[in-house]
Amino acid sequence: MDEKLSKALEFSNYTRTFEDQKRIIKEKYFDGLVHYAHGGQFSVTQTLITFVSTISSKTTTAILIDDNNNPIKIDDLDKFYNDIVDLYFQASNTYHTELHEMKSKRSIEKLVEYE
Repeated sequence: MDEKLSKALEFSNYTRTFEDQKRIIKEKYFDGLVHYAHGGQFSVTQTLITFVSTISSKTTTAILIDDNNNPIKIDDLDKFYNDIVDLYFQASNTYHTELHEMKSKRSIEKLVEYE
């Protein structure tokens, strides 16, 4: 096989492996953004954080609809807010760190080793 074709195949394999690893890291990020409270499951998003922040300035308790469309009574909105913000930043920081480390890997072996 000529050298150009070999390098093109190697780059193609690297790119595919990189994208696969990136997808895995992103899935781990979204899995890490799930908060369980009072029997409900909440996907932590910037929208949820903003909504809870807004209503917590008006009241201390509220009924929120969880990921499964169940109404869940949250008795302490401030605690719930602090929990979801902490979870959001923890997951985001981990995502950033893992993605940054992965970008520094320059071979398929190192990318796969990263897992």
